[in-house]
Amino acid sequence: MSDARRGATPTQVELRRQLVEKVLLDLHGPVGGPEEEVDERSMRDRWEGLTKTYNRFHDPQESAADIERLRELHVEMDHAVAAAYGWTDLELGHGFHETKQGQRYTIGDPARREVLSRLLQLNHERYAEEVAQGLHEKKKGKGKAKGKKANDQPTLGVLEDE
Repeated sequence: MSDARRGATPTQVELRRQLVEKVLLDLHGPVGGPEEEVDERSMRDRWEGLTKTYNRFHDPQESAADIERLRELHVEMDHAVAAAYGWTDLELGHGFHETKQGQRYTIGDPARREVLSRLLQLNHERYAEEVAQGLHEKKKGKGKAKGKKANDQPTLGVLEDE
């Protein structure tokens, strides 16, 4: 559908074009060859936002070159994050896997469980370090007086039996 039929003004069309170029530049780096130019044109021609793009990303039937490249970039990013944690031994098992959100292109279930286990362990270690530094000591605050219940209201003694 043309921009005019969408009701877009020339300014809106230019802003969208610039946004698409920025996203592509962030994903692909500077345009360096015919493949990148084809990817850029195809994404621009489709006028897809993130939701539609990622619906295609998670569709096992989708084999467009730009979507395949996006999957490759996600794999590279996941490996870089795992390496940053020092987890180069972890086999991530990227592919199409069933999740609570349906079928997704993501890491495999054994890797997901291992990542969560390692993150939990790391969280416990960090917490223990913070406790040792005194960062989690209970502070005597300005809270309610000891023994006083939250629903206790002060009275004037008018209705009380003395």
